[in-house]
Amino acid sequence: MERSLRNRLTFGPIMLAGLFLLLWLDHMAQQWTAGAYTYRNEPQGVAGLGLLVLLLIILPGPNVIGYYFLVRTGGHYFSLRGARRGLVTVDWSVQASPALATLRSLVNDPPDAREERVRAVADTLRLEHFASFFQRSATP
Repeated sequence: MERSLRNRLTFGPIMLAGLFLLLWLDHMAQQWTAGAYTYRNEPQGVAGLGLLVLLLIILPGPNVIGYYFLVRTGGHYFSLRGARRGLVTVDWSVQASPALATLRSLVNDPPDAREERVRAVADTLRLEHFASFFQRSATP
């Protein structure tokens, strides 16, 4: 069998399977992200991801700068999605925290003198990096 014919018979079905996989991914991504935004009072999903991936695979060289903007756009999308979730789906409650109230009096103390008490508050609240955050940001 001639080499080009053998390659065509081998790689042709693989390429078609990859194309159908991308189209399926595009369809499923639209279903998975249903409700990401609303268009004409109907929840919509993000469409065109499979086609975008196909374009990025075909033209990787000139799109290096485009990758940067794609990543920035994705970051903004996730930021907006998280903010929307915080506004719409999370039930917020305002209540006083005695542990955090004790920190008010510690702001004027020197950092070395307040370190142990700040760590105790951080352990009480189960916030691993809170002590270092408070020491950096608390200035008299």
